[in-house]
Amino acid sequence: MAEYGVLLTTTSGEIWVTANSSPIALQARKTAALQGASGFNTKVTHTFPAGQPVVAFVHCTVEVEITQTISGNTITIDFLRPNATGTAYVYFFSIFPQTKPDYGLAVWDASGTLILTNETRTLSDVVTLGTAGVDASSGYNINTTLAGKWACMPAMLGLITGVISAGGQPQPYMAIYKSMAKLEGSNTRIFARPQTTPGGNLQNVAYSNLRNVIMAINCANYD
Repeated sequence: MAEYGVLLTTTSGEIWVTANSSPIALQARKTAALQGASGFNTKVTHTFPAGQPVVAFVHCTVEVEITQTISGNTITIDFLRPNATGTAYVYFFSIFPQTKPDYGLAVWDASGTLILTNETRTLSDVVTLGTAGVDASSGYNINTTLAGKWACMPAMLGLITGVISAGGQPQPYMAIYKSMAKLEGSNTRIFARPQTTPGGNLQNVAYSNLRNVIMAINCANYD
């Protein structure tokens, strides 16, 4: 418990104790236009405070391969080969100084940094999809639909390998299963999507399930 400050809790029970701790909050929301063209690639980058954590959640209106990389204090979300024209929404969360509101609540830490206001959109109520370690309901077997607009953290969920037999010399095939949050009507389907599909008959197929989970947020809290 902090020696001074305030004690705040969310409706789901998470606790922030200031001034000894700071919440992670939405720092930026960015969009990317996706084009259903062969080999299409676009990147969304965000610079976050050095030495602080960063978390990204992604929602798309079409299927696309998503890769996340971090270099220094820059995070990049890469969108490759969308299957149609659409839009990607990326939500970046980190710990950073807040802007003082004209009125309402404001909390500073012991060093004088404004860490929380009534306008801060903190990362809370994160939903875990799947059961870690249970093959049938984890990793590449995750496939669920949630009402409304949801975004998920980019994650590798498994691997598929095999041999493509399409005439001529057989070719090895490998694809990573990656997390995907895709708009379907008024709902969002969150599932594991292979980064590529084989260009011929796939034989000697082998699957590797990481048996991990997908983390997701309700975008209505941050749009």
